[in-house]
Amino acid sequence: MAVETAIYPSHLEYGEAVESGDGLLGDEDHVCLRNGRAIDSLTERRSVRRLWCLWTGTSLEGIDRLSRLEHLLLDNVRATDLSPLAKLRHLRVLSITGATRLRSLDWLAELPALTQLRLHAPLIDRLDALGAQPKLRVLAVSGTVSRRTTVDSLEPIGRLERLQRLDLLNLSSRDGSLSPLSRLSRLEHLNLAREYHWRQFADLGGKLPRVECNWFEPWVHLHEPCESCSGRRVMLTGKRQPTLCLSCRPVRALRHLKRFEEAFDEARTRLQQSRSSK
Repeated sequence: MAVETAIYPSHLEYGEAVESGDGLLGDEDHVCLRNGRAIDSLTERRSVRRLWCLWTGTSLEGIDRLSRLEHLLLDNVRATDLSPLAKLRHLRVLSITGATRLRSLDWLAELPALTQLRLHAPLIDRLDALGAQPKLRVLAVSGTVSRRTTVDSLEPIGRLERLQRLDLLNLSSRDGSLSPLSRLSRLEHLNLAREYHWRQFADLGGKLPRVECNWFEPWVHLHEPCESCSGRRVMLTGKRQPTLCLSCRPVRALRHLKRFEEAFDEARTRLQQSRSSK
């Protein structure tokens, strides 16, 4: 069963973007705003529950007065301080993209109703603030197209027991460990950057048998055939692992397959033994 996500919006849901709230009929529930400078024009629109702002810029002036918001999607965020969001106590869905200057997530502690969160913030290096969000079911944290996010550890995410979907694209951890994610017993979908050792992927895959993740296999098949023999090309799972042709380099491919499956099976066996001993 697919996990319903609201952090990836579409214009089909929100309609055409407007310049300000002045042109609205007055009873809109979903609003797509072209520029964040016009947020203040929505403060009298008490019917607005979902807001998507395409260009947020450096100011969040007026956002704290939209106290009934339940979904808030802010693109191209240039603000360094997002503390005004702390007053939006009814927020269940929050998406912040392009936050190239954001360094702190302390304000998250004031949003107790969040169930879905998306952050594109390359300067963030700690995820401790996520520990204040035990209701999260969907979480996406990444850098931007041009810059990866590097955090100390994924340990805070491992405490989010209700997570069903986790996207950590263009993100890596300094400790190089995926083991905190093995505690996410309700997880269904996992998207990771190929920034970890192959053994980390194999071990986690063995411990999360019901989770969908491309990197829980020894390799990922590529669409383009081999230029030399037109054979099947694959990208081996794991950081710094090569892309190769299964026909041209069968020994290298089989060696990786064997060690990956052994590590995967070892983790699966340990999981089964742990369950049987309880």
